[in-house]
Amino acid sequence: SGVTNGTLFKVMVKAPGYISQTQQVAVNQAGTDPEFYGNLDFNMQATENYKLGREVTAKADQLLNFSTADEVLCITSAGLAYRNGTTTEGCLEGILNGSHGEISYGQGNLLTFQSARTDPVDFCFVVKNGGALTAAFFKNGSLTPAYLGTFSAVDQALWDNTIKNTFGDNAFGYVSLANAWKEGLSTDILRQAAYHGHVCLGTISGQAMVSLLLKYFPPGVYGDNGELEATSYRAVGVPGNSDDDAFGYSLDLTTGKRSYVGYATASDNMVGFIRWCAATNLGTLIIMRFNEDAVVQLYKQQTGFTAYSGIASELAFNKWLINKLETDPDSLVEIMYVFENITPAIHNNLTGGVDSKNVVCDALGLNMDYILGLN
Repeated sequence: SGVTNGTLFKVMVKAPGYISQTQQVAVNQAGTDPEFYGNLDFNMQATENYKLGREVTAKADQLLNFSTADEVLCITSAGLAYRNGTTTEGCLEGILNGSHGEISYGQGNLLTFQSARTDPVDFCFVVKNGGALTAAFFKNGSLTPAYLGTFSAVDQALWDNTIKNTFGDNAFGYVSLANAWKEGLSTDILRQAAYHGHVCLGTISGQAMVSLLLKYFPPGVYGDNGELEATSYRAVGVPGNSDDDAFGYSLDLTTGKRSYVGYATASDNMVGFIRWCAATNLGTLIIMRFNEDAVVQLYKQQTGFTAYSGIASELAFNKWLINKLETDPDSLVEIMYVFENITPAIHNNLTGGVDSKNVVCDALGLNMDYILGLN
C-alpha cells in the first residue's frame, strides 16, 4: 500500500557463519505490469570462525579420508569458547557444511565440550575403521595437527609421553568419548558425557539411575491402580559428583528451574528423586546410590582385571560399564528406599520450597535421620 516508483526497501540477508549484510533497493513498475520489482546483488562474506571450521575439517578429511572410513566423529571445544573476542558457533557450522554430510547433529557425531569463553578452540577428528580409531587433533585454531595417531591402542607410554601433554586438560575426555563412541554408547549419552567432559563411572552410573527411574517409576503413572496423572520429577542430590550431570541433561532437571537442588547432607553418591503428582498433591521419594567400591569389585570378579591401574585399564573398565548400562543397569546402582505419599510439607522440608503460608522452609536435603524418622 502506498508504494510508488522509486520506493526504497531495506533488505537484510543473514546466513549461519556469514556476516550479515543490509542494502537498500528501489522498486519500479515495468510497462503495464502492476507489480513493483527491484534487484540486488549480495556478496556474502564468511566469518573467520566459519572459515576455520571449514578449513580444519578439510585438513582432517585430507589426513583421515572420511569417505573410506566406517564412521567419523568430531569432538571440539568450539561453540561456547570465544576466539578473537567473538563466539565460535560459526566453527560448528563450518564443520557441518565442510564434512559433506559425514558429520551432523542427527548422526550424533559432533560432540562439544562445556567450554568457558577463555578456553582454547580445539578440534579432534576421529575415524573408525573396523576396531581401529585414528585421530587428528588441531590445537587452538591451528591447521597443523598437534597429534595424528591411534586412539584405540593407547598404552601408558603413549598416554604419558604424548597424548596427556598434547591434549591438555581434556585429554581423557577426547580419548574416553572416542572409545565410548566406538563401543556404541548412544548418542544422547555421548552428548551428556561431552557436556560433563568425559566418560567415567559417575556419568554411566548417573545414566543408570535415570534408566531405573524411568523403568520402575515412569512419568504419568501414580498410585497402585496406575491412574494416569500429570507427574514431574525433581532431584535432591549432593553437588560435586559426576552423576549429577546425567540428571540435568537426560531428565532436563536443571538448577535454574529448581528441578535439581543440592545440599551436602548425605554421601555424594546418593540422590533422591521426587516424582510429584500435581493432581493428588502427593509424591514418591526414590533414593538411589552407586557404590563405587562395589562396582569396581564386581568388575574384577567378572573380568579378572583391575579398574584403575592405568589408562588402558580405565578404558577397558569404561567398555564394561557401557555394556552393563545397556544390558543390566540394575547392577550398577542400588535403589535404597522408596517412600510413598510424600506430602507438600515433606517436599518443602527436603527441598527448601515455599509452604502453604508462603514461608520458605530450611532445606534438609537428603538428611536420612529426618527421612527415616518419618516412618
